[in-house]
Amino acid sequence: MRIFVSSTCHDLVDIRAELADQLRTLGIVPILSDDKLSDFVVQTDTNSINVCLANVESCDEVILILDRRYGPRLGKSGFDDFSATHLEYRHAIANDVPVSVFVRDRTVADYSTWSDNSDHTGLKLRWVRDRDHGLFKLLDEHKLLTADDRPNWYHTFTNSTDLRAAVRKRYSPRLLPQQLAEAINDQRFPVMSVDVKAEIMQGRPLSEPSKFIVKTYVRNVGGGAAFDCTFNWEEAELQREDGEQVMKCTVMPSDGRTMQFVSAPRQSGEYVTSNLLVTYQSSLGVEVRDRFLIGYQMESSILKQGGTLVDRRYVRSTGARLIIEDPGI
Repeated sequence: MRIFVSSTCHDLVDIRAELADQLRTLGIVPILSDDKLSDFVVQTDTNSINVCLANVESCDEVILILDRRYGPRLGKSGFDDFSATHLEYRHAIANDVPVSVFVRDRTVADYSTWSDNSDHTGLKLRWVRDRDHGLFKLLDEHKLLTADDRPNWYHTFTNSTDLRAAVRKRYSPRLLPQQLAEAINDQRFPVMSVDVKAEIMQGRPLSEPSKFIVKTYVRNVGGGAAFDCTFNWEEAELQREDGEQVMKCTVMPSDGRTMQFVSAPRQSGEYVTSNLLVTYQSSLGVEVRDRFLIGYQMESSILKQGGTLVDRRYVRSTGARLIIEDPGI
C-alpha cells in the first residue's frame, strides 16, 4: 500500500518524519515530497504542484494532516485560489483516492469557535492565525454530507505520539492479512506438522483384543515461535496416556511436543482415527487453529499410520503474552 502524506511541510517537518517512520513500520510505503527515502516521483518537465498532484494519483490513499498553517494560496500562479494541501485534498477526492483526515485538537477548538461566529471579522483565536482560516473552509468542505457515501469523518490528535497511535490503530487491522502472507512466505511464521507412529501395546493377556498406542509428534516446521500452544484430542472417549492436554507451552522452530492415545479396533482392518486440535499464538497477533486427522489401520499383519492437516484457520488475537518473573533483585 502506498500512502501520500499531505500537509504543510516546514512547520510539521518532525511530525511528517515520524509519521513516515510509523508507516514504514506498518509495511506501508509513505510518499512525501520532503522525505529523501520516499518514492516520491519528481518530474522535471512540470512544476512542483502538478508533480505533487501526480503523486497523489499514484497512491492508494492520502493522509491529510491539518495543524495551524493553511499554506500560501496559489491563485496568482494559475491554480485555483487554494493552498497546495487543499489542492491535493481536492485532487484526491476527484480521483476517488480515499483520504483520512487528522486534525490537531487545538485547531478543532478554534474551528468550533470560528463556526459559532457567523461574522469572522476581527475574531481572535488562540491557535490559528487570521491568514490561515482557509483551514476551516477545508474542514467545512470535508465535513459536507453528500449522497455518494464519501466519508466526512476526521480524527483529532494532540501530539506526534498521539498521531502515530491513531494511524497504527487505523491501518494495522487492514494490513494484517498482507503481513501474515508475507511472514508465511518469508518463513517467519510458526507452522505445525505431524508425524504419527502406532505401536502394539505389550504385556497384555492373549485373550484380550489388540490395543495400540498412537503417538503423534507435533513439530514447528516454520521459522517463528509458536506461543501459548494447546494440544487436545477432539474425541472425549479416547483413553489418554499423557493427561488431559498440554497447556500454554511455547514451541520454538524445529521443536515439538508428543501427544498419544490408546485404542483397540472393533474389527480387523478397521481404520481408527482421531482429530488432534492444536492452537497457538504468533507474534503478529494472529492465532492459528489447526485440526489434524490422526489414524491407523491393522490389516493382514501390516500396520499403517499417518496424519494429515484437514483444517487451518487464522484468527485475529491480542497476540502472545509472556510472563516475566521478577527475581526481586
